[in-house]
Amino acid sequence: MTKLQKAVMLFCGMVLWLGLNRSASAQPTLRVAVYEQSGFPYYMVPIATSPAHVMADLRRVGIAAEGLNTAALADPARFNIHRYAALVLPYGNTYPASAFANIRAFHQAGGCLILSGVPFTHAVIYDAKRGWVDEGHDSDPALFGPQGMGVGGFKDGPQAPLRLAPQDPLGLGALHRNWEQTSHAQTLDVSTLPPEDRVIPIFVEGEEPVAAIIVHHDAAFHGAVDVWTHLPENSDYDAWDTEQMLARGTLAALAEKHLLTARQVQQAFAVLDRLPPPPIYRDVVLPSPPRPYPTLQPKMPPPAEHLYVAEIGDLPFDQKVLLYSLQGIVNRTKPRIYMIAQDSDRFWLQEMQKQGETGAPIYVNDPLSLVKRFRSEIRGAVVPDPKVYVSPDIAVDIAAIDNLVVATPQLAAQLHLPIRQDLRGRFKNDADALHYLNTQLLPHLNPYLALCLDPTILDSGAIDYIIAARGITFWITGPRAQNRPGADMGAELKQIKYLFAHMPLNAVVHGFYWHGEGIGIDEGPGVSLASRFGKITTVSDYVANFSVYSGVRLSHIQQSPPPSPPPLDRSKVYLAITMSDGDNLCTWRDFFRHYFENPLHGSIPIGWGMGPTLIDC
Repeated sequence: MTKLQKAVMLFCGMVLWLGLNRSASAQPTLRVAVYEQSGFPYYMVPIATSPAHVMADLRRVGIAAEGLNTAALADPARFNIHRYAALVLPYGNTYPASAFANIRAFHQAGGCLILSGVPFTHAVIYDAKRGWVDEGHDSDPALFGPQGMGVGGFKDGPQAPLRLAPQDPLGLGALHRNWEQTSHAQTLDVSTLPPEDRVIPIFVEGEEPVAAIIVHHDAAFHGAVDVWTHLPENSDYDAWDTEQMLARGTLAALAEKHLLTARQVQQAFAVLDRLPPPPIYRDVVLPSPPRPYPTLQPKMPPPAEHLYVAEIGDLPFDQKVLLYSLQGIVNRTKPRIYMIAQDSDRFWLQEMQKQGETGAPIYVNDPLSLVKRFRSEIRGAVVPDPKVYVSPDIAVDIAAIDNLVVATPQLAAQLHLPIRQDLRGRFKNDADALHYLNTQLLPHLNPYLALCLDPTILDSGAIDYIIAARGITFWITGPRAQNRPGADMGAELKQIKYLFAHMPLNAVVHGFYWHGEGIGIDEGPGVSLASRFGKITTVSDYVANFSVYSGVRLSHIQQSPPPSPPPLDRSKVYLAITMSDGDNLCTWRDFFRHYFENPLHGSIPIGWGMGPTLIDC
């Protein structure tokens, strides 16, 4: 967005804010609550949907939007019809079970519910051990009755093209989106509503409303206005569309309650119309720089005959990260440092010795002494910012470019290392840090190799290889990590889409998109995102010493000849057993090894999936 566009939007927002507040001067401030709970599960809405973005959109058009967590929603003194005119629930089918009774009381008093997904069908409770737990599907709480919320039920639609309703009550036509798509949505079942209630369709499938406004004239919820903003996921705009619909649905509901005039709503829609949508990547022409090595993934030179070996399993996080970053820089020219953090590290060192890839190791009593030994190969330290969650990943990128170790200020001082790059205070948030990666660092990094790694596990060892190969390191926070400092999943995804669009076809992404449920964007969305941009995911978030292993050269690969199959007996049932997850380098390095060491290995036929990327690493 240009400076002029920003100025125009700011001016329009100020004019609208003044207009709304002038018209409301004789009545209490118009407030809207937006449910915002860290770690709360999403269901049937894009996981990048942000309560904070919805609040920002509402405030932009002059509505006082406030975030309330579960405890606040459950407290009648904090959440009630006297304080708020509407409640926005942005998590889809899920809702907080402990707040259900108070939300219902708010609804009975005429409070508006702005809903996403298929509302009130998945109760969520908090468990001290498991966190927020979805208790599964139950449609009854959404329906009418003594204990129901009265927002209506759903049914399967007729599987017809999704269309914007002619009335277009949310002004979505101004976004110039191609809403029509072949869909099999779950639609609002109008028959579950009392006949006196009025339904205003927003989207329809055939003639059935998929998204709609419900104006309650029934006795139980008289005066309430509900907005279903359910929209099947279908594009890069998913989260942005949902956020727009929630903000616009709030305005439409307030207008139906005569708390806003039609003119005020149209002015507000005009401001929302001008919000810059996320970029759409379609028919992308990826860059095609020459691959700097003949293999799919980079291979280091052969390991030194005598590796310096350090036991680091008991070291604190910051020391491990520093040593793995040192290892990456030193091993780039010739692998000379090997770290032992767990049993598998020791096993594979012994295997390399058995195969003659390296000789007797040089054991190091003080791992940090390696900094002094290889001081001439590093220029100093880069310090991450603890106030920006992805900052340590950006520090790894800078370390790869400038031959710096990643260190805390205290550790740098202890080891007499000059701080060449200090990231403290440099970035506003995660998206700003990733934007810096895209605009300043990407031209100096290897575009064919990346690492997606949660900053809290940089000590797992995966960074030695990425630094050695000058690859790209990044992370995307998930829905349960939005309380981390600087986290904004939607804005981060925007930056990573840009990154993937500027990496060549068949670039490899190491690491993983998961580190506990909802901490990252998770396996399905992550692998899908990378695949859409032509990138290969190679799971390797818990594998150290790749900067050494990748130096091993295999002259040939020879498998044992399979035994002849038995004669076919049509009276028998034959069972084929295949072990999955062979694309996972962590699995081969650690878990699968124990199967091959088992005395029963080879006694029954098993198919083993093996990712071809193994040969490089």
